[in-house]
Amino acid sequence: MSTVRDTKKIDLVTLDKANSMVKLIMIEDREWGSDGGMYEQLQDKLSNYIFYIQEGQLKDDYPEYASASPAIQIDYVYPLDEYSASLINRMREILEDKNISFFDNYLHDG
Repeated sequence: MSTVRDTKKIDLVTLDKANSMVKLIMIEDREWGSDGGMYEQLQDKLSNYIFYIQEGQLKDDYPEYASASPAIQIDYVYPLDEYSASLINRMREILEDKNISFFDNYLHDG
């Protein structure tokens, strides 16, 4: 499975039937700030996901999900630090302006 490091790939596409949403999920498996290129990769990945939705590629690739609203979700395995939390909030604002739902999901063990 690809992760944020692979900025040109969509990591995972799932259908949230309960909310009638198709979620494009990006996966971050590194500790926040541990990689010098991490935040730039995250920005590039988000731009790719937005383009994928807005240019109709999502509907072309998944016509069975065409009636579902698009959403982007980031799953991460390390808790957010202050800078990363502000970045996640900025991603939410950007997507809200584009009428794309956004979710963040901390995959902690407890």
